[in-house]
Amino acid sequence: MSEEDIDVSEAGDLEGEDTVEQSDNQAVIKKDEEEETYQMSFSSYQLFLFVSCYLAYAVLLYNRKSFTFSLPFVIMEEYFSSYEIGLILSAQTFTYSISKFFFSWASDHYSPKALLAGGLFFSGFVMLAFSDQEDWSNIMILVAANGLAQGMGWPAVTKMIRAWFPPTQFGMWFAFLSTASNVVSGIGPVVAQGLGSSYGWRMGMQLPAALSMIAALIIPSSTWNAPSDVGYEDQLTMFGKTNGHWSDLAGSEFMMFLISTYCLLFVVKTSCQDWGQIYLLQERGLTAQSASSYLYAMEVGGLVGCITLGALTDFMIKRGFYAGTGKSPRLAAVQFCVAACCLFLNLFLFTIDPDTSKFYMTMLGFMMGYCMYGAISLLVTIAVEVAPIHMTGSAHGAIGMAACVGAVVAGFPINYIAKNWDWFTAFMGINFMSILTFVIVVAGKDINATFVQKGGPKKIKTVILKKAGAHF
Repeated sequence: MSEEDIDVSEAGDLEGEDTVEQSDNQAVIKKDEEEETYQMSFSSYQLFLFVSCYLAYAVLLYNRKSFTFSLPFVIMEEYFSSYEIGLILSAQTFTYSISKFFFSWASDHYSPKALLAGGLFFSGFVMLAFSDQEDWSNIMILVAANGLAQGMGWPAVTKMIRAWFPPTQFGMWFAFLSTASNVVSGIGPVVAQGLGSSYGWRMGMQLPAALSMIAALIIPSSTWNAPSDVGYEDQLTMFGKTNGHWSDLAGSEFMMFLISTYCLLFVVKTSCQDWGQIYLLQERGLTAQSASSYLYAMEVGGLVGCITLGALTDFMIKRGFYAGTGKSPRLAAVQFCVAACCLFLNLFLFTIDPDTSKFYMTMLGFMMGYCMYGAISLLVTIAVEVAPIHMTGSAHGAIGMAACVGAVVAGFPINYIAKNWDWFTAFMGINFMSILTFVIVVAGKDINATFVQKGGPKKIKTVILKKAGAHF
């Protein structure tokens, strides 16, 4: 064979190798493009679901608070007495607490999106009927029914968010979801005032009721219980996922630790929120403007705290902080927030006088809200994460009951102390609770967070999202 033939043969081989290599590169590029397309598609589902849940919960919350937002016009028209208004609000709160506890369990066994749609529709229907009632007995029945319908919403929304977002994202998105309460509390009174001035207080209830019923028709097609509903594999697949019991939660030391911490912290937060202005006015001699700036700053601080702490702890989990230690970065953040809460509450008690600047009051209120709301949001996030995915609703229900107990303690008992002694004594009791909360948080940091079910530990299998690429 001549040298020319050898050169031609070698050139052919090299050309063939280049063709194969080029083909392989094109295949890799095509595969990467497909994975990116799938990833974007899954992210789009996540975003669409979150927006739907956020708006649905905001409408449901607005519907529940619509009577409260319309109270100035109700009182002005003297349609109800103060005693009757108190009964209405108490009846709704009582039935809502019971309903939320029950439907937290139900969300573990039935379709969350069906519960959310049902809650929206029945709540809207009931409040629409309420706004047209004259008979007192019918009003009380409808108010109680609205409280029952409202309990379907939050557990269902929490369940869906937990199913769609991994631990490295869940904290931030759950924190964003929690801001719906702040948004509604800020916008609701303004809308109610405009409607009440132009059309009467009943219109302030009829509009959110109608929006709630419309949202109920949209929710079934705009939300999904889990990624598997749209062809993706679920993030967590549980073996034997329907045999959880409330007794399993009660047997978890870590869950009891979270519940007790949450209850005490909720007493502190609610007391500062409900009675803080009165303390500043009557005990410290501040002006109404300075006292109101404290409350406004506390709400803003809470909004910022929920979002930033959720995002920060997500980042810490993603970067592997505390990896291999068995401890959660979220719990470390809770410890920091509770310690800071004790500090700012003492400043609130001992550094304020009539000459205190408005800037100081605003910053103090902001930091108190940041720490209190932030810690509360993180505790709920931890409770939902630590429980097996088939019992996240039940875990949230247990935390919700702790909040109800905390709200009750922050009401009449605190007011009773202030009435028989003074507001400073009442807030010293609140300060003691904040210190006790810090002691519990520090003492419980080493409690085993593993959830153990009857018959042995529950196995949890992490499943990679094949279509999404699992690049979290």
